Amino acid sequence: MGHHLEKGHAFGIMFEEESEARSFYMKVASRKPTAERLHAPKKRSAETGPQGDRYMQSGSETQTLDPSWNVFLHELEVHGVSRNMIQENMGFIQNFVREAHSVRPSKMTDRAWDELSQRHREEIESLYKLAHTPESEPTDGSTSRAFLEAIVQSRDGIDVLLQFSEAAAMPRIELLDEVAMIADDWELRARCLDILRSLCGTSGLLPKSFQLAAGSLTRQAGRPEGSGGFAIIWKGDYGGRAVALKVFRGYETGDVPHQDLEAILKEAVVWKHLRHRNIVPFVGIDCELFPLSLVCEWMPHGTVMAYLSRNCTCNRLQLLHDIAEGLKYLHEMGVVHGDLKGVNVLVNEDGVACLSDFGLAALGHQGKLTTMSVAAWSSRWIAPEILDPEAFGLKKAQLTRQSDIYSFSMVAWEIFTGLLPFHEVKYEGAIYGRILKGMRPKRIMGAAVLGLTDAVWDLINQCWRADSEMRPEISGILVSLEDAMRHIDTGSSFQPPMWPLISE
Repeated sequence: MGHHLEKGHAFGIMFEEESEARSFYMKVASRKPTAERLHAPKKRSAETGPQGDRYMQSGSETQTLDPSWNVFLHELEVHGVSRNMIQENMGFIQNFVREAHSVRPSKMTDRAWDELSQRHREEIESLYKLAHTPESEPTDGSTSRAFLEAIVQSRDGIDVLLQFSEAAAMPRIELLDEVAMIADDWELRARCLDILRSLCGTSGLLPKSFQLAAGSLTRQAGRPEGSGGFAIIWKGDYGGRAVALKVFRGYETGDVPHQDLEAILKEAVVWKHLRHRNIVPFVGIDCELFPLSLVCEWMPHGTVMAYLSRNCTCNRLQLLHDIAEGLKYLHEMGVVHGDLKGVNVLVNEDGVACLSDFGLAALGHQGKLTTMSVAAWSSRWIAPEILDPEAFGLKKAQLTRQSDIYSFSMVAWEIFTGLLPFHEVKYEGAIYGRILKGMRPKRIMGAAVLGLTDAVWDLINQCWRADSEMRPEISGILVSLEDAMRHIDTGSSFQPPMWPLISE
């Protein structure tokens, strides 16, 4: 990062530049024990807690961020940084560690590539011998980068990466995970992520950066906080940080079959490498409290619909803008949400809408999860081409960016009315019929005071067109929403006549 560090700073004792601290952190992270297979049985640690817990104080905001955190704090202490200084600089250290795992592209210096090349020298040399690329043999950061860019861009190179023995899988996964985390080139990151998804899904392994420190996660006593189509939601605590545990239906106890494990791990890889204001932050994976759970940041206001029921005068156009921003980011990252609806939009403590459960609709094509998920995956938000692909000249149902746009229009209607799309229809089959006949929810005039202007209603109609090719791109939707927001009185109370609104 290039920032000079003062000697009075926690890192200033050890480093002159912040970039040196970052390289040191990645070295420390790479020395952690090799991760075990997620479906292998694990025993709870008998220790009182992770090493980093000694820095925790009652009521403090210190947060254990990932397994590397504990090792990193210990290394600082070994190098002469006192516990008091660590406590005084804890806020900076936490932000530093978060940024070290951020996937936002940052300028990778030659030195950073040199460090990566040294950490993964054995694996890079092994890949070079297998790949037979025209690039010169990787001996430093620059040549390693050129080699990695070449291998992930060629079909033969990708085949080499995806052909592995059990012993070779983990070093390869760690290399790709680190490149995806810190590369400054979007295409390189995207290609590494795609290969990483396949490797993790096939091998049943995940990078060490996904693993939560043993004993650091606790589950809140009592009943689950809620449930969705795919998972039961428990509230927990991770190093003083409120988190949500998503436990997949049908797998609260017992092993997870490989085909479902493969799908879950692939989606976890995507989620972990997404960083955006309108995406629910991913924390990690836990296999101690349940056979398998995905852990994410706790959203105190719950779903957007629950939030609206308690805050019926809030700015709905702003919430839709938040959702559209999150969807735009997913689409730019090559991710289709696949299950966009009101219950999958959560609201954080600042009142910002964040997307969750993206990509998990793919589980609807796998094992036990499929049967249960599809039943819970309501047809009210599904695009017509998914319901009957042959009627639209398609060979099979396939979730796309265009089907996300259709679902977005239904979420918009939901947010303006407080009602489920086709709320007057009880049976799923009848909903299918209405959608395929081109019927859509009606405009409720009481929503005009909430921001549902003629222009916004026209936008919604464009988004739920039967012809997917005629639906607007998410970037165009954002432009329209921003224009609508400029033409409303931001000081308005947006007071609805009642909530939910009554359909006319």
